Amino acid sequence: AKRGVSCPMELDAVEMEEPQKAPELKATAPSTKSAEPVAELKEIEIDGKTMKVYGDKHFARLRSIYKVSHDFLKDFKFKNLSTGGGKGGSPLAFTPNGYIIKELSQGDHDSLLEMTEKLCKRLAEKSSLLIRFFLHFGDDERYFAAMSNVFYTPGQNPKLIFWKYWFDLKGCRDDKLMKEDNEKIPEVHKRFYMCYNCWYVCDCLCTDIECCGCAARSRYYQGKTFAFDGKLQMTKSQQGTFVQAITDDVSFLKSFEVMDYSLLVGVQAYKTLKDAQNAGASGSKYFCLVKDERGKELYLAYFFGIVDFFQKWNIAKTIANCIKTVFAPKPLATVRPAQYAEQFQSHLIAKFFVLLKFFEMYYVHST
Repeated sequence: AKRGVSCPMELDAVEMEEPQKAPELKATAPSTKSAEPVAELKEIEIDGKTMKVYGDKHFARLRSIYKVSHDFLKDFKFKNLSTGGGKGGSPLAFTPNGYIIKELSQGDHDSLLEMTEKLCKRLAEKSSLLIRFFLHFGDDERYFAAMSNVFYTPGQNPKLIFWKYWFDLKGCRDDKLMKEDNEKIPEVHKRFYMCYNCWYVCDCLCTDIECCGCAARSRYYQGKTFAFDGKLQMTKSQQGTFVQAITDDVSFLKSFEVMDYSLLVGVQAYKTLKDAQNAGASGSKYFCLVKDERGKELYLAYFFGIVDFFQKWNIAKTIANCIKTVFAPKPLATVRPAQYAEQFQSHLIAKFFVLLKFFEMYYVHST
């Protein structure tokens, strides 16, 4: 394996002569009660500031469906916003109760206004992998959205969680590995004005030696390669659920002619069922038992969320496409929305393949 990033997981479950029942888990039955109505907001007091609220006729329904309390942003402070990850990350803040507040550009704000009604209708379907939005607010100078956090699950014990991988996947060479074995991987981008990180040829030459001060770039590059080329496994029924969700979500996004969105993937791994249960991982809809290459049992839980789906095609993207077509590795992220949708969907469906020999895990109902 290359230094710094492990080989892709090659997992295979054992074929049983008779179907083996998974250990019985205490399932939480889905509530049959109608969601209690939540008051539609016109404005809201946040961190001592009165903010205008947009489209809350629709977001209030989502807060009701997913039982989000009226004061879910009571601990948020604007001073906690900091620049997000990635090449052009917007300011973000993470709340202790599992929400993300993101500052929106004017373009993202306009896209969210356009999408609100149909987006909330799609998000009301619990099968969707789109990140859930619960509030859209601002003061006509700055705009914000409050949303769920893919890597936060109510009921999980943070001290017991073991994140094997965090991925940011676009279905192109911009795919990246963000975390491995509970350790974040620093982003070290390649730029013509940053030769101390690596010139373009160094990605090929410097993967196994420390030269030009670019060991961090080497690890980041290896993680990107793994994120794009690596395969992950799930059971047949889980793959069917995943494929249908991706297909429906991409169809929705394609109708708004947006691009540049990502699928965030969190993979938790545990050696025993008890460890998975104690960490709360068994609550994932995508929870399965496999065997690793050494024949040892491994319990996996996947967590998904499609994010950053407000970007429209514009003149800046046209120029970027012309430049990247000549210089950047293929496939590109900067392509027109229809091509982006096809590329995103086909690549991600191919990434998750069915265990040829498996036995299903009974899973706890996931909201």
